[in-house]
Amino acid sequence: MKRVGEILKSQRERKELSLQDISNKTKIRLDYLEYIESGEYDKLPEEVYVVGFIRNYAESIGLNPEKIIPFYRRERKKIQDDKEKTVPTTKIRTPFKLTPMKLITVTVSIALTAFLVILLLQYRMFSGAPVLIVDSPPDNFVTTATYVRVAGKTDKDASLQMNGEKVDIDSDGNFETSFLLDDGLNRIRIVATSKLGKKTVVERVVEKTTQNKE
Repeated sequence: MKRVGEILKSQRERKELSLQDISNKTKIRLDYLEYIESGEYDKLPEEVYVVGFIRNYAESIGLNPEKIIPFYRRERKKIQDDKEKTVPTTKIRTPFKLTPMKLITVTVSIALTAFLVILLLQYRMFSGAPVLIVDSPPDNFVTTATYVRVAGKTDKDASLQMNGEKVDIDSDGNFETSFLLDDGLNRIRIVATSKLGKKTVVERVVEKTTQNKE
């Protein structure tokens, strides 16, 4: 089964684009793109972000996300099935004896690990631009409707604007609203801003026509 990372990488190289080019275009972190191409999904954030990353990556290199996402779904299912089939090896364990020195070592290790985790979380929260995934509408979308649905996900503590107007997000960072379309081309600019003012911008172009285009 062909991996989704192989499909994306092959198309990217065909267009003579680097991962840095894709990162600049999609605002997705370079290391996340590397993990997607190598299939290291356990190093990526939660599932909804991964799907959004793959969708935006595919769009940026001219692939239809609706044809790429099923490859990812099958790949993740196979990975999960393989894990479930793996039978853990039974090991003979020697009794653990807790001594005062071991207790001190364990306590210090736990405290140090907790401190480093908190420090890392705070660094990621306050130093980087927020994640912004726009699931709808796709870029260069053509419709005859008066309104278009704008939906996606961002960091739960970020603020969100669409063409300068505030957009509400729920406690998990999800958002959904409608955008009134003018005839012809409409440019939708979504901006997520962190508490420290770092911004991530995603733009979508939607064309409103009087008749469907084939």
